[in-house]
Amino acid sequence: MALAGNNLQGPDPGAIDSLPNAPGKASEAAGFATHSAGLILAGGLATRMQRGENPPIDKGLVALHGKPLISYVHAQMQPWVHTMYISANRNREVYCQYGRVITDDPLFGSATGPLAGIASALSVIEETSLFVWPVDVPAIPPGLLGRLRQSAENCTSPIAYVTTDEGPHPLCLWLHRSVAPSLSKFLISGGRKVQHWLQDQRACPVVVNPQGMELVNVNTPDDLNRLHEVDVHDLKQRG
Repeated sequence: MALAGNNLQGPDPGAIDSLPNAPGKASEAAGFATHSAGLILAGGLATRMQRGENPPIDKGLVALHGKPLISYVHAQMQPWVHTMYISANRNREVYCQYGRVITDDPLFGSATGPLAGIASALSVIEETSLFVWPVDVPAIPPGLLGRLRQSAENCTSPIAYVTTDEGPHPLCLWLHRSVAPSLSKFLISGGRKVQHWLQDQRACPVVVNPQGMELVNVNTPDDLNRLHEVDVHDLKQRG
């Protein structure tokens, strides 16, 4: 299993124009970006990805067709956000090439999961909203980020998240920063399950019909191997 090392090249701004997730009209993304920050969740332990490797694998830096997973997510989110944040608890010197790295606030305790990363980001963003995406979901359906925000506004909900026929993707979401106090309270009280908190907030589910590799989650080495078989041209466009 290949890993991207510390000599990793930074993101290529010139690649953005060809991304399938970039809108047909640049003004659409620019309008959303003015008010939105982005958060890539890269702080997980990747326990299902480990196969006795030493040091432990950092999933966001696992190479897919010669590029780290984070590069695909970063390139697709960048047109839609004003500021990019990375939730990571290791390899900060690599992740900082893709955005401002934030670590989990110790206020929330230990083993708090991805919600702590979201809460920590909400405490520092200056924008009014936050797009959140896991680093191990490298293909975002075209236009989905804008659709999430629009759906939340239509539902008069502070949160919108992705769901498909196979089930919810609760960490693929847009949320308004006004939910920060609720999330902090949930974590401090011992709450950890993402879907429980989303239900408490009456979050708006956005039904998506993914095509091909879209929304595929890279949890195991076998998942990664399957993505290696995907059309390389499609992957290069995305990252």
